Amino acid sequence: MDAGLHARSGPACQSFGPFTIDADRAELTRNGDPIALRPKTFALLLYLADRAGKLVGKQELLDAVWPGVIVTDDSLTQAVSELRGALGDREQTLIHTVSRRGYRLDAEVKPSPGASEPRSRARSMRSWVLVVAGVLVLATFALGAVLLRPAPAKSIGTALVDGRSLVVMPFADLSEPPAPHVALAVDTDLTTDLGRLADVRVMGRGSAAALGNSATADLKRIGKALDVRYAVTGSVKRSGERLHITVQFAQTDSGALLWTGRFDYGSAADWMVRRDISGRIANLLDTRMRDAALEQARSARPSSVAVERWMRGSLIMAGLRTRTEMMQARAEFEAALAAQPDSSHALAGLASTYLADVSFRWADDRKASLEKAERLARRALAIEPANQAGLGTLSVALMLNGQIDEAMAVTRKNLALNPYDAAANHQLAAQHFFAGRWEESVQQIQLAMQLNPLDRKNVAMGHSMIATALIPLRRYDEAIEHARLILDGPRAGGDQMIASAEAWRGNLDAARAAMAESMKRHPTTIARERALRGSKEAAYLAGMDHYYEGLRRAGYPEGK
Repeated sequence: MDAGLHARSGPACQSFGPFTIDADRAELTRNGDPIALRPKTFALLLYLADRAGKLVGKQELLDAVWPGVIVTDDSLTQAVSELRGALGDREQTLIHTVSRRGYRLDAEVKPSPGASEPRSRARSMRSWVLVVAGVLVLATFALGAVLLRPAPAKSIGTALVDGRSLVVMPFADLSEPPAPHVALAVDTDLTTDLGRLADVRVMGRGSAAALGNSATADLKRIGKALDVRYAVTGSVKRSGERLHITVQFAQTDSGALLWTGRFDYGSAADWMVRRDISGRIANLLDTRMRDAALEQARSARPSSVAVERWMRGSLIMAGLRTRTEMMQARAEFEAALAAQPDSSHALAGLASTYLADVSFRWADDRKASLEKAERLARRALAIEPANQAGLGTLSVALMLNGQIDEAMAVTRKNLALNPYDAAANHQLAAQHFFAGRWEESVQQIQLAMQLNPLDRKNVAMGHSMIATALIPLRRYDEAIEHARLILDGPRAGGDQMIASAEAWRGNLDAARAAMAESMKRHPTTIARERALRGSKEAAYLAGMDHYYEGLRRAGYPEGK
């Protein structure tokens, strides 16, 4: 049971309108049909239902739903938004926002004593079939554990079948001289590999890095902050060419160490060929690699020189800030390709530099850079169809070139490899956005933020996309809430969104004040904003016209 469900005195079953809340089963239903909710979102609903009709302050909700965990208003806003979506409460008639204070559930909530009983013969039969199927699956896993695995892993594996969620913490670099590019490559690729395991949710690396590294890992804090059951920690030590990797697999709630392993490789190139760490963890989790991820790269054995230069380029791109750094990374990837022309990793890395040229507006010729990014990514994928870096770069290049449907098809291939990949979910959200599918975009970006909740850049971009998308949806109160949560507040762009939303709400004084703040930092005109449109899709253009009309009402100059 979620921590937010403890110490309550309300009835086990409650109902309002077509909805029933069953605390014992941790289930919300609408007319008898279950509605999926994350544990924290369900805990929020239950807390509000117990206090229906009353204002509940933000801090009270944070303390009740996230007890003992330091979280920001962002977590609460996401949970409220998810709950409104589940309830179909677009107009905020059920969950009412009291500006700057908290939330109120405006509904008559009554005890519902019969809710935990079987709802119908058909539903009972379906539940029974699911239970039987689950038992058969677990029995199959257990048989595999007995027949195929060494004794130490057997007892552990059967205990890990439920709750397959984990995070890979940045590995400690113990090399002399230091080799941070090697440690980054190892833990990043391990994150990618584990994300391809069936039914395993792996959190984004950005959020892992926000909590420290393997040397300083506080497992209980990690588990609470990211809502994961397991953590993978480790270290990398390079001695000459040889590579020594130590890995620990632990349970976050208790800190119990479930498995540790030491792996020795003749070189980093040997590690890239064997990649056996993820296989051991898959055995512990009683799962397997997704079929889509099993296709092997059609390239020769990696060159040690190519691997070294690719790793160095990847480290630069991970912390990219300037065009000079991007050119240094490009030189590393080009050197890797000179050593091994069929390196899918180097091709994907080089493609990402041309995409960065466009994304950061450094490119002298935007069209030429996008064409190079697309061509290089396709070459990488011809060698290794499951190269997720190549798929991600190709997807974004196509999107920026206005080929939204083609971009979305590539992103779905990426998500077939790892449905919980935060970056791929973010890309799909952006593609829905530029197609003018505002509701789908909001839902998708919320999932991406949940998978990488502590990555400040990712969260800021997410709130920005949501705030903008909610304006064409006429959900102005929510748009303002998200705009205020953008990284560093309105200074990162939220003022403009607040101005448009407040103007549509009829609060012209607030709209003009937000416009004035926005213009201090980023002077612009409506004509200039229109020129930055990212898509020619009719639904997108219509929605953005609504957004720009809000800016016009707020007092932004028209321009030319």
